[in-house]
Amino acid sequence: MNPDIRNPVKFVIWDLDETYWNGTLSEGEITYISQNHNIVIELSKRGIINGICSKNDLETVRIELQKNKIWDYFVFPCVSWEAKGPRLKILIKKLQLQAENILFIDDNIHNLEEARYYCKGIQTAEPDILNTMLELDQLKGKPDTELSRLNHYKILQQRNDDRSETKTDNVDFLRKSNIQVVINNNVLCEVDRIHEMLLRTNQLNFTKKRSSKEDLLSLLSDPQAESAYITVKDNYGDYGIVGFYALNNKQLIHLLFSCRILNMGIEQWLYKKLNKPTINIVADVSSSLDIPDVVDWINQNEKTTNNFDTQSTNHAVNKAILIKGTCDYNAMLPFITPIEQVNYEFNYNGNAPLPIRNEHTEILKHSTLEFRNKYKDILERIPFVDEETYISHVYDKNFDTLIYNITMDYTYGLYQYRDTTLIIPYQDYTIDMTNKSDWPKITNLKLYPDGFLEWFSSEFKFLGPISTEKFSENIRWLCNDLLKDKNIIFVNGTEIDFPLESEPDRWKHHMEMNLALEKAVNELKNASICDIREIITTKDITINIKRFNRHGYYKLAKKLQEILSETSNTDIINVNYVSYIVNSLLPKIYKLPMKAVKLFYKKTSRFK
Repeated sequence: MNPDIRNPVKFVIWDLDETYWNGTLSEGEITYISQNHNIVIELSKRGIINGICSKNDLETVRIELQKNKIWDYFVFPCVSWEAKGPRLKILIKKLQLQAENILFIDDNIHNLEEARYYCKGIQTAEPDILNTMLELDQLKGKPDTELSRLNHYKILQQRNDDRSETKTDNVDFLRKSNIQVVINNNVLCEVDRIHEMLLRTNQLNFTKKRSSKEDLLSLLSDPQAESAYITVKDNYGDYGIVGFYALNNKQLIHLLFSCRILNMGIEQWLYKKLNKPTINIVADVSSSLDIPDVVDWINQNEKTTNNFDTQSTNHAVNKAILIKGTCDYNAMLPFITPIEQVNYEFNYNGNAPLPIRNEHTEILKHSTLEFRNKYKDILERIPFVDEETYISHVYDKNFDTLIYNITMDYTYGLYQYRDTTLIIPYQDYTIDMTNKSDWPKITNLKLYPDGFLEWFSSEFKFLGPISTEKFSENIRWLCNDLLKDKNIIFVNGTEIDFPLESEPDRWKHHMEMNLALEKAVNELKNASICDIREIITTKDITINIKRFNRHGYYKLAKKLQEILSETSNTDIINVNYVSYIVNSLLPKIYKLPMKAVKLFYKKTSRFK
């Protein structure tokens, strides 16, 4: 029989005897097939889940699969001596998937026919498919090396098991599940996951509008539209991002959910929360938006930021924080609690893989859809710019306090495209990328595409470091225009005379920039400075005066805690001293290598 596979496969259901292994388990010895073992693991890493439908004894099967260390890769094992067709129908309902996205593999043609009879649309195949199965386009899946989809189905299995064991009805079960929902408005930072859901969800996609990523970004950036993504957790685990809506002129443009939350009542709860706006539902949908009389089993997490009316509370609420700056600030995060109150936006490596430096105020100031569209063709030619460079969480304003490590303005040179407003910061300001004699000094020179520097030199003009006047202007714009209702804490630069050949007298330039920052902040009501000069000493410096050892980042976290307590009238973060003690007992990790690194960079490096 030819394999009956037409649609993308999300779930594979395995027969065991003469399929997953050779032989019949109930009759004696079986021969375990390592190829099939490896297929299950590879499918899991592609986000395709594996289950079992077998005529066998469940405990005997469990022992055999545990012995071969594969049991945990299966969910919803359906093992008994009953007919497979009716069992498969029940199993698919538990999986909350469409039969069209399920593949059932069995050596018995009668079982395959029975499966197709009870489960209209199910895809079926005999074991000979296993030799080429991983090469099929329908089983490509999506990379999931962390097995997040498998873990989600483990949670779903536990919910089903508990529901089967309880003697109460479904509503009572939901009430005991402690379902927590968060409505998150910082949609731009999750645009990739949202776009993926727009394209992939069907069962709970009420409008089924498959927007391009560009159109989605335009919608999310529209000040007239309201949009948010939904996260859910309960007693069984964290389901992550499971929903999204976009509302404009009292009409839902998008309303969609992952099937992981089917039958939890979340779609009905949210629709009511939105005051039942107009929606054009495109069939088929596996749920209705009809509202039960009472939905009292869903709790909206107090961290939610949205436009809904909420009951006021008298107790203190922790404030949300966004930390923006260089990626070395990751070393500070382990010392901060509660970490769930902290979001961050650091530089990262792009596809080139060149560093994407999005920390500079010149990048932040132009992180708008209009700017991206205007210079799209030019930006696409630059290997140290990608589609995320000019997108910033800062514009979401889903925080109360911005902590901004401003020192990349102290470091990078600026390059202007012709006589336009496109000014890109990159490389240390002592290096002119448009000067061919400076090219050997460029960090990661071998990663630049052939001919790029020639083109860049002909189209861009080197401006040197940002002037103190322009720097001050950008600080005032950020505080007075973009974030006038937020609290901003700038982290300035050290002024330590650290001998480094590639950065001669860098402390003097830091002094000039610090002075400009102080003058600008003194004029602002919503800004303050975390003066790093008060806490960082020569002993804390590692490879240059912007990089510290772990003790330095711990002291920085403590300093920020003090400032936040003064400026916000509440304890926003606490410094985790236990974490600091644990980390300070690991000198071989962060002290000894740093001595070698420091010596190396003193002599040879232009690392920034």
